Amino acid sequence: MKSVQIACLLVLCSLASSGHAVGLDHSAAAQAPHNKDAVVDAQRARLSAMAPGVPVQCKQDAYGNPACTVDGYQVDLSECGDDMLYGAVVAKNGVTLTDAVNSGHPVARLANKQFVCIEATATKDKQERYFVKAVPVESVARCKGNDLCTQGNQPVQWIRPATGSACRRNGNAVAYTGDCAAGWVDKDTLEEFSMGLAGSED
Repeated sequence: MKSVQIACLLVLCSLASSGHAVGLDHSAAAQAPHNKDAVVDAQRARLSAMAPGVPVQCKQDAYGNPACTVDGYQVDLSECGDDMLYGAVVAKNGVTLTDAVNSGHPVARLANKQFVCIEATATKDKQERYFVKAVPVESVARCKGNDLCTQGNQPVQWIRPATGSACRRNGNAVAYTGDCAAGWVDKDTLEEFSMGLAGSED
């Protein structure tokens, strides 16, 4: 009799454990949409800061990934990590950064060969605009000993007031603090680097 009781207790414990495990799976499944919503909200906030006062729309695409538009442009966001998108200005007279994806007001002028991080790419019909940030080459590990970065630190001509605080990387994070000139430019004013700062293959 005792053996039967023990067997029954084991079965009940097994069922209880299974039910608890299923409950955890349901909880994780319930959290997944909220996590994706948080990503979409974060991207919307980033784009709103990149293009203040301009309509920004973000939603999940069919695969659950963020899909954003800014003033009619399809926009993809990136970061300033070591394996992300970087580039250099290739305009003889430099280039003016603006505060809106479609023209906007001037923020600063970057000199030819200035090294930049590419934080967003925007496409509308045949137009391509990039949101770039001028960052010091010494803040990017893969710039060390890399010829692509040799002349990347150029003087920034500020059009808007600056605080005087040097642009610097925030520890090991992908974020920067200080006066980092950032804004929108035409794609053809840049040479793109990527994946270990290899040169463009175009």
